[in-house]
Amino acid sequence: LLVVSGLHDGALGYPIGDLGSRGLWRAFFLTGRYAMARYLPDLFGVWCAWWYVLLLELPVSATRAAIAVTLYILLPLFGWRSRGLTKVLLAFLCIISLWPGVWEEVGFQLTFSALFALLYAGYLSRRFQLSWWQNSLLVTLCPTLSTSLVLCLTIGGGSWLSLIGNIVFAPFLV
Repeated sequence: LLVVSGLHDGALGYPIGDLGSRGLWRAFFLTGRYAMARYLPDLFGVWCAWWYVLLLELPVSATRAAIAVTLYILLPLFGWRSRGLTKVLLAFLCIISLWPGVWEEVGFQLTFSALFALLYAGYLSRRFQLSWWQNSLLVTLCPTLSTSLVLCLTIGGGSWLSLIGNIVFAPFLV
């Protein structure tokens, strides 16, 4: 369930960044530095993501995730209001620029096929005003089917059990 290369990095950045930055926010707020206090949760989340990647000794999957999380969090702070697709495409281009040939790796293909599928699921959800269980099913099926297609094309097959498991268990995680 939810196994996308580097997903743990993004999942770590937000909750720990939020918890840790509350104390920092109070320290800046109480000293009258209001402008800086507003950005602390986001900046601390980025710091936590990169700290975790450094603890892991910079594996490619976690570094890719940290780049994507950093772009996703910092672009709005610099005034660039863009949609999710623009941010994911920018992360895609940055990663391909840093590691030419990375697009041939299965982990990279799985990561971005799942991300693009989630963006498409979000688009379909907004367009058709789906109920909560339809959203859960859509958010489960789109990435599962896209990553299954990548697995079929790269290693010649996949597990049908993962499709059934994601349909059964993933709505409880959404």
